[in-house]
Amino acid sequence: MAGTKPHDNGSIVEQEGGVHYEGTPIQHWDWAQYIGYLEGCATKYIGRHENKNGLEDIRKSLSYVDKILRKVYGCRLRWCIEKLDGSESPEEECDYNVND
Repeated sequence: MAGTKPHDNGSIVEQEGGVHYEGTPIQHWDWAQYIGYLEGCATKYIGRHENKNGLEDIRKSLSYVDKILRKVYGCRLRWCIEKLDGSESPEEECDYNVND
């Protein structure tokens, strides 16, 4: 079966819809269950970008990072990148959309 791989504990996990995680030492879902939904989505796209959709997956990951920043820290991704100089006012968030 394509996408089927044994785990160290002897269980077999079948991946539906492709083989882009095949060859990784652990399936994403095996550890993503221990982090938040948005974090899991961000790491899913980062983890597969080289084997599936390339830049599109990086952009999807960044959209989830932006959602985390808005929800948890009240700022946007572009603001965080622009303010790496040490500025301290997340209220100065800019209009940013990774799909621009």
